[in-house]
Amino acid sequence: MRREKRKRIKRQSDKILGILFISCLFIIMILNLMTKDKKISEEENRTLTEKPRCTWDSVLGGIYMQQYESYISDQFAGRNLWRGFSAALERIGGSREENGVFLGKKKQLMEEIALPEEETLKKNIDSINGFAKRYEDMQARLLLIPDSAEILKSSLPAFASTQEQSVMLDDVRDRLSKTVQWIDGRAVMSEHADEKIYYKTDHHWTSLGAYYMYLASASELGIEEDRVNTSYHRYPVTAEFNGMLASTSGFCLSEKEEIEVRYRPTLNMETGKFSRAEFYMRIFIKGLGLIGASEVLPIAEDSGQIRSLEYFALDKVGQCIAKLTEAGKEFDSIALPISSILFLQEDFLDEVRRVIDTYQIPKGKLAIEIQESALTTAYLNINVMLQELSDMGVELVLNEFGSGYSGVATILELPVNTLKLERLFVWQLETNPRSHCVIEGLIHIARDLNLNIIAEGVETENQVNILTKAGCDYQQGFYYSPTLEQDTLLKVIDNTFADSIPLLNEEKEKMSKA
Repeated sequence: MRREKRKRIKRQSDKILGILFISCLFIIMILNLMTKDKKISEEENRTLTEKPRCTWDSVLGGIYMQQYESYISDQFAGRNLWRGFSAALERIGGSREENGVFLGKKKQLMEEIALPEEETLKKNIDSINGFAKRYEDMQARLLLIPDSAEILKSSLPAFASTQEQSVMLDDVRDRLSKTVQWIDGRAVMSEHADEKIYYKTDHHWTSLGAYYMYLASASELGIEEDRVNTSYHRYPVTAEFNGMLASTSGFCLSEKEEIEVRYRPTLNMETGKFSRAEFYMRIFIKGLGLIGASEVLPIAEDSGQIRSLEYFALDKVGQCIAKLTEAGKEFDSIALPISSILFLQEDFLDEVRRVIDTYQIPKGKLAIEIQESALTTAYLNINVMLQELSDMGVELVLNEFGSGYSGVATILELPVNTLKLERLFVWQLETNPRSHCVIEGLIHIARDLNLNIIAEGVETENQVNILTKAGCDYQQGFYYSPTLEQDTLLKVIDNTFADSIPLLNEEKEKMSKA
């Protein structure tokens, strides 16, 4: 009797577990059907698999099922939650390795070292030696940077084992031609191993690590001592940096850098609604506090970090446009001011295309703002670049219009859509009567050319009245709104100034206390 009772209880338990399991699968299936597919994973910093197209060839060849499995794996509801939960359980259980990534001391992520195959290694060394022989009049140098797992061995978790990269580096050095100068990156990085020379969540070295290598290599490269820059300042370029190692492992440590992303809304004077916005950022620098973009960008240009900074900003603008579109907001565009240096980057246009494709940005919604002074930069083939951007559906905004760097004839040759008045003229409206005539003339030119015109730096009611009387299409400034965080911008865009006043006053109060 007891045996039968136990069997009955077991059958009932198995039945209940089976029902629960099927119910969970059913709920997940329903959630998957209700949840909109994502195009990218911000946590993993990659494009997610889209639903594959079903064809006879793909089904019969078995490709469709493989693609569909990848699609389900990327798109199932709560995926990021489950990834994080799984990684957390592994950590609780004592595991310090996930997908070839070690979780070391002080939350340092380090990738398992993968040494190259002998054939690949020989091919690369032969290529370097061949180059040095072919160009004997040039001094060939080789610098190999060791992985963090090699330099930060002491930070590896207990019982973690990885291949000896040091042996491979010595082997490469010994097999190089005598004409190739070896620069020992291992010694330099080891000397500064206790500093932040590698990102905690990525396999790349930091700008500090690169700076130390620059100092050590300067003499080897023939750079005279008086030309070596011996000062270093840290300028973070991301808001929330979770690198490739965090993405691969699921150990999302959320190493935050000190950057604040905001937007300046612009009022459409005809509709009375906020229909535009401009990207703006402030960076916190220890010892200095919050520094605005106008001060940061020149430093970024001089230090060579402008490309990373601007591409980060471009991606943020893409995300903002996507969220505005998803929310059903009616708006003209979101603008990103860029440095003229970006026109020298070979991948600039490709990066713009990537953002447009990734976030499915409608034509005209992404605006790129360039300084009028950039038009006179002789070494830039700016006309061609601007035309390609225009062909992509990017709105082009010319900033500092009226500053004197370019004439009307120059503007006629460019596919510019919008002109932005030099703010100095706006600020002088109440102190210099001549500014009235200049403003009216510039607005008249813009209207004759069928171009939009924006007045920035509007701070007083008197300025508003003068600009409105002159026929200025769009106005921007603290009189209307301070810079806003993205979530606040979502509430303001496509809303009237009158209806937004309570919210904007709150934001102004916050900024006054900051």
